[in-house]
Amino acid sequence: MRYLCRYGSDFCDASSYIASQCREWVESGHSLKYAERVSGGCVGEFDFYFSFYGLLLSLSAGTVIIRFADVIGERRGRQVGLLAPLLGLFVLLDITSFWIWAWRAKNAFQISYAYMYFGLAIAMAYFFSASQVFPKETGDWKSLDEHYWKRKRYVLPGIIFANLAVIAHGVVVRGATLDRKFWLEQPFYWLPLLILLLTRKKLLDLLLLGGLCAFYVGGSLVFGW
Repeated sequence: MRYLCRYGSDFCDASSYIASQCREWVESGHSLKYAERVSGGCVGEFDFYFSFYGLLLSLSAGTVIIRFADVIGERRGRQVGLLAPLLGLFVLLDITSFWIWAWRAKNAFQISYAYMYFGLAIAMAYFFSASQVFPKETGDWKSLDEHYWKRKRYVLPGIIFANLAVIAHGVVVRGATLDRKFWLEQPFYWLPLLILLLTRKKLLDLLLLGGLCAFYVGGSLVFGW
């Protein structure tokens, strides 16, 4: 991994003396915190990139959690149901999966406008989707199921766009190979997701959302994703 070095208010190129010293301290076995102290602050490109990208993803996750808390606090006899909470859980799990993806792809990240715009586009898609899952605190809603049927078509396209962008990045930019395991797993994700765009039946939506959540939880527990 290449390094950027913080010296005062400036970031120095990896070829500079300060960055070289910082890199040598880290590669010789010293902790990054120690290297920062002796060299003025060494920041990996992934750390620098994810300080921006991770913050935007955190805002998306926080939006889902805060809106759900507002709904519970302000329900006043209105029906909550299961559809919107399950959709919110799925969005949270999907956002979390991007932290894992970013970590595993950390060596491919570079500090450039293209990469920053790429992260911004994904984060914007997630934030828009997250903001539609639950109504605002002051919203005029009678039941969350009613809100779900109105807003589902705004939530899912953002999720689809973000996942397609990551797959495209892996194939086109990183040259990653898609092995047999990848193709075996994908139908369990994409088929329920695409069917959700079309269905208007409550029981089917509950089963599809439950299956998508189980796909993430089960994959992490059983297959060690």
